[in-house]
Amino acid sequence: MSKRLMWALVALVVSVLVFSADLCAEKTEGAADIGDIQVISKPIIQGNHLTEFGGQVTSVDMYQIEALGAFDISGALRTAPGVNITRYDHVASFGGGSGGSVFIHGMNSSRPGGEVQTMIDGVPVYNAVWNHPLIDLLPISAAGRIEIYKGAQPMSFGNGFGLIDIIPHRRLEPGFEHSGKIAYGMFNTIDHSVSSAGKKGIFDYSFGEQFVRSSGHRDASGGRLFNVYGQIGFDLSDAWDLRLFGLFTDNRADDPGQEGLPATRQGRYLTRGGVADLTVTNTYEKFDGEFKFYWSGGKGDWLNQAGNADDTNSDWLLGGFKLSENVHLWKGGTITAGVDLDLIDGDCDFTYDDGKVDHFVGPVLSLVSGKLGVSQLIGSRDSFFVKPSAGFRFYEHSDFPSKFAPQAGVVFGYKDTDAHVSYSRGVNYPGLNVIVFSKNVVPVLGDSWKSLKPETVDHVEVGVSQGISDWFTADITFFYDRGRNRYVMVTTTPPPHFDNVSKFTIYGVEGSIGVTPIKSLSFFTGATYLHTEPSDLPYAPSFTTSFGLGWNAWKGLHIDLDGEYVSTMHTGSWARTSNASNPSTVEGFYLMNARLKYDIYVKALETHISPYIYIENITNTDYEYQPGYPMPGISTIGGVSFVF
Repeated sequence: MSKRLMWALVALVVSVLVFSADLCAEKTEGAADIGDIQVISKPIIQGNHLTEFGGQVTSVDMYQIEALGAFDISGALRTAPGVNITRYDHVASFGGGSGGSVFIHGMNSSRPGGEVQTMIDGVPVYNAVWNHPLIDLLPISAAGRIEIYKGAQPMSFGNGFGLIDIIPHRRLEPGFEHSGKIAYGMFNTIDHSVSSAGKKGIFDYSFGEQFVRSSGHRDASGGRLFNVYGQIGFDLSDAWDLRLFGLFTDNRADDPGQEGLPATRQGRYLTRGGVADLTVTNTYEKFDGEFKFYWSGGKGDWLNQAGNADDTNSDWLLGGFKLSENVHLWKGGTITAGVDLDLIDGDCDFTYDDGKVDHFVGPVLSLVSGKLGVSQLIGSRDSFFVKPSAGFRFYEHSDFPSKFAPQAGVVFGYKDTDAHVSYSRGVNYPGLNVIVFSKNVVPVLGDSWKSLKPETVDHVEVGVSQGISDWFTADITFFYDRGRNRYVMVTTTPPPHFDNVSKFTIYGVEGSIGVTPIKSLSFFTGATYLHTEPSDLPYAPSFTTSFGLGWNAWKGLHIDLDGEYVSTMHTGSWARTSNASNPSTVEGFYLMNARLKYDIYVKALETHISPYIYIENITNTDYEYQPGYPMPGISTIGGVSFVF
């Protein structure tokens, strides 16, 4: 995207924002008086909840994202229990090697390929040629919340062992809200965004823009993020709703290489992507559900690589639909049924130092998966209750074998105390990555990819949660994952070929406590213990802990603190070879960050104007996510935000 076009889009967004403000200058009946905002938001995460089938989901909403000073999804999730990240740069995530990714309980380190699905509004967003996420294609500017599924849950999503889903913000109450910010900080970092959302009658909308740029904390570590999004919704009737969502993003990240070794730099990674979907929902007394038709596309250009390969340019297109319906035929019972269709297409050009260009044009892969399940509430949530559930998803792939994935669980408890036990099987299919490897990267692999089976994981989870009103919550969860049929390239037995021979085991315990003793003060702490086999699984530290504090300290002064400790961990990418190892490690580290914001309410304008400063790495800790890639020491960014 040219700079002229980018700023034209920004100007358009701002113009519509101002116009919308004029439309709602007369206060809408039922809208909240934002001058009365007092209640503190929860730090780190909004909370954990259980699905209809006993699976646990962690939510991070727009308030935690703001308090954490996050530019991207890595920053928004870095302190969530059970989540770890890696990156090279202060802003933007390099798409090659270990330059940027998010891991859930040690999963998602396979390159190419990955175990964790990434979505926006329930739409798959990832590099389909290499079958793994690209973090910069997942902007958080549109997020109303981010949902993290930390284990396989086939009744909630298919084709993956975990899920990160960005749910766009949507205003459901009559009225309008507008916000924006502009900030400048160390390393020549610029951060600005605007957004607007409103609802009047049967119509609602939300739109916004984000631009972040940094020169980087060391040579050749610059990055840029840009995205613009929009959403419109219509209440077709009391029972039917229609919504359209669209997003475009354009980003750049550089690899600075190992410190003092410029020859190790792997060039520049450019990403561009778009999402569009149409969602129709229905809500009746006896049934409810939704239909989603989607399109998702992107381009990833890895330029100026070291070695023989100079540029790798990948293009892909994803499309399909998702249909899910819940039927309530008897008291306390729910039958869930649905079907998904996913189409995957992509191609790639390899340009070598000698000028030779190698083309890959992939076949269109298709995956159809249907689900069916039932749950039953026995008793009442106001006293003793038991809720058993069971279901399955069946997969039919165009090029790989069919697979069956069951899920079963039971939730039981008394009032505010819940316990749950669940079992599920995750399925993860090979993608275009095995074909492009066989045809262009390692041609001696031949057609061995055609004999591959999907990877599977058996996931067991046992947990207890306790809530005392809104001021205290606590939970603890034990989990076990056993992965089988991980596909790798076998080179020890000639001829080289793909085969499903790799296995892994991950188990551990995770817990958190949240306390809000008064409405102006809130605490959170969480911790995760992991044990993995193989023991050198990348980005799976044996122990992590995080804490957060949010405090309306005095009148308009608001203080947010967050910290994390990550123990020594192996690094790198878990290569898809039968003899893969990850000997590189980084030392454990502790980080602490703070944001100070002072809110000034201009009553005549019904506007909050809030100067703020965010301080990262207060203790000036030396740390890195990859050996030789030091992250910034103490740094600051300051600016002003507004809400009206």
